[in-house]
Amino acid sequence: MIEPIVNFFDKLVDDFTWRRLSLLLSAIIFVAVSLWIYESYTGSFKLGKLEKQLVLLEKLSDLSNYEPIQNNPTLSATYEALSLELNSLNDTGFDLVSISREMKQAIAAVLPWLAFALILLFMPAENNSSAIAGIAIAAIPLSVIGYWIPPLEESWVNYALYPITSFVVCMYLVITWQRKKENA
Repeated sequence: MIEPIVNFFDKLVDDFTWRRLSLLLSAIIFVAVSLWIYESYTGSFKLGKLEKQLVLLEKLSDLSNYEPIQNNPTLSATYEALSLELNSLNDTGFDLVSISREMKQAIAAVLPWLAFALILLFMPAENNSSAIAGIAIAAIPLSVIGYWIPPLEESWVNYALYPITSFVVCMYLVITWQRKKENA
């Protein structure tokens, strides 16, 4: 079961190719983004933490009126330390991924182009490098435009409609231009 994974990493080191490395990095990025999206939509990890905090808070509130704790200085100090620890869990403090709305829009605008570039990367062809350069030339201005799109009431317009429509329109224009160039 683990042997194919070990063989993949063995080939990555022994028979190094940029395709294998990019495949590995793509898979890692895909898993990380998938987990981030899952947590963004469900809040599963955060809700689990909140449920545990509520159980602890309930137990601590039951102990607050317990007379042996109030009379014993050691138990009272332990109770206070537990209360402070529970209170510190509520302090989110540092947000690992804090991305502005504009940056999310720019990332959404560039995602179809990145997906297309990854597909091209794994296709055997002689002129893939020029195609990827063309993708970059198209993706950069469209992501800048995506950054500056004003916030709309319906967020799916900024995060789905604009990126997909701009990608489809650009691809249509490129294909049309190529056909006219071949016919001339």
